[in-house]
Formats: sequence, C-alpha cells, structure tokens
Amino acid sequence: MTNAHYTPQHASDNLADAAHPGYSVYYVRNADHRIVNVLAGLAAHFGKTWCKPSQDKILELLRTLHGRVMSRRSLNRHLGSLERDLLVRRIRRHKRGADGRLQLHSTVYVLLPRALQRLAKLIRWFRQFATRPSAPDDQSAVSLVAQNKTRTSYGRNMARQI
Repeated sequence: MTNAHYTPQHASDNLADAAHPGYSVYYVRNADHRIVNVLAGLAAHFGKTWCKPSQDKILELLRTLHGRVMSRRSLNRHLGSLERDLLVRRIRRHKRGADGRLQLHSTVYVLLPRALQRLAKLIRWFRQFATRPSAPDDQSAVSLVAQNKTRTSYGRNMARQI
C-alpha cells in the first residue's frame, strides 16, 4: 500500500522529470512554512539571509516556538519541498578528511528571494494589524501577540534585509 500524500497522482506531480532533475518524488506536496520562519529568525538574528543550524536545532526551535513536532526524516522531506519550491537553497558542507573519512558539517540554508518576499509580506501584515486602532476593551490574545511580534528585533532585522 502506498501513501497518497507522497506518491504523485498524475504526471504533473512527478518531480523526477526534466523540469526538476535530481529531486525525489517522496518530498511532501505542501511544505511546512514554519521551517522557513525558523530559518529566517536564525538568519535575521545574525543579520544574514543564510544560516547553518543543525537539524536538531531546527527541530528544537520548531517544537518550542511553534509547537510542531516532527521526525528528522520528515524535516528532510519538508526541507526538500522548500528547496523544490525555490524558498530555500541547501548547501551541504561534508568533506573528506586527510585520512579519507567523511567529515560532517552542518548544512548552510540560504533564504531565496521568494522566501524573503513572503516574509516581508507577513511582516507588513503584522505591522498593519498591530498599528490599527482598537477599542480599549479589545485586548484579545491575537492582537497582543501581533503587537509583540512586530516589536521584536526579528521584525526589524527582516525589514532591513529586504
């Protein structure tokens, strides 16, 4: 029995075609964009559009910041889909040592223009929502979270980068 979530249903879903050489058909169809948010937060913290966290760090931040728990294999499927969708580029930094053994280093994740545009749109939406005048008794949790999100250094750093 095959899992319909990962198996292409028709020819246009087949990612191993000439349009996407080297991509596996087993990436998820709709990637979890919270991963992009985590990578963007790490990159913005250092004033860059790239970062090189370990997969364990990405999983930890997904769990603590977004409440999203996933396996390392699922993370790799989602990262592959984000790369396929031109949101993130992965640069693997594994090398052979002088003794011929493989030296493993963390992967560099580069946020591509499409991801930066999406994040800029999200930041503009949060700012618009936070600056809208509200009634004194309108202190809903959503409006408080939106106000706090736009006042953090994450929002300012991402706005400067774009």
